[in-house]
Amino acid sequence: AGLKISARSDDDGVIEGIEFAGAHFILGVQWHPERLLTAESHQLFTCFTRACQEMTDRKGCS
Repeated sequence: AGLKISARSDDDGVIEGIEFAGAHFILGVQWHPERLLTAESHQLFTCFTRACQEMTDRKGCS
């Protein structure tokens, strides 16, 4: 129903991330990206903050 698996554990293949294809920004993770200093976690936060800024700009919020 629009959900896409976007991350799996390298160890056992457990689903660790999902996205919703029809939305501007919906992402679910089963790990703590704030605890991992990797390029992937940095990219996740960059995309999240960009989506927040775009929503703020569209709605005229401050």
